[in-house]
Amino acid sequence: MKKIYINEEYCIGCRLCEIYCQVKHSKSKKIIKAFREEEQDIISRILVEEIGHNSFAIQCRHCVDAPCVDACISGAMTKNENTGVVNCNEDKCVGCWSCIMVCPYGVIRRDISAKRVASKCDMCVDEKIPVCVKNCPNEALKFYDTDSDTGIDSCTDYGAGTDKGIASENSFDGNARASAGASARAGTDSDNNTDANEISRTNVNPDSGNSSGVGIK
Repeated sequence: MKKIYINEEYCIGCRLCEIYCQVKHSKSKKIIKAFREEEQDIISRILVEEIGHNSFAIQCRHCVDAPCVDACISGAMTKNENTGVVNCNEDKCVGCWSCIMVCPYGVIRRDISAKRVASKCDMCVDEKIPVCVKNCPNEALKFYDTDSDTGIDSCTDYGAGTDKGIASENSFDGNARASAGASARAGTDSDNNTDANEISRTNVNPDSGNSSGVGIK
């Protein structure tokens, strides 16, 4: 199965992942029309968090034993046993928010623009690579074909730096990345920020009018 992994050392907080996610889930699929012409607000299924000088993107982790699936009272939340993707059928969702209350990562959001439904990452199942990964300018997001559901030792990289989906032979320590992400989310400062990362941050305009705010879970 494939999963999205985050390397907060390379995240520059540009929020392009949020923007492209919103466009992907808009009616028009066009960036200008999505933000200027569509009546309803589009919710990004990926969230950029900031803790001190660290920033990182987080979305549904598509858990092996997904608590949101067990908590869903209407059967809207389901897990595809073949792909491992946890999906929400908005036609079945009744807006009880049970999934939000049990999500350990706080990445399921309320969408009340049209009706009360839960909004979460659907892994862009109709795309070869999720749009957030494909459009990450600093390759902070990677799409990996994992060897197993747990205890990842190595996997195939389908990230943006591999010619938009051509698999490379990069090795990947999934447990180390998960540990690094957990440390950043807990509020500890990373000692591994690179000079290039700091330079990149100076080019980000904090007043650019991002469509969604930062929330620390």
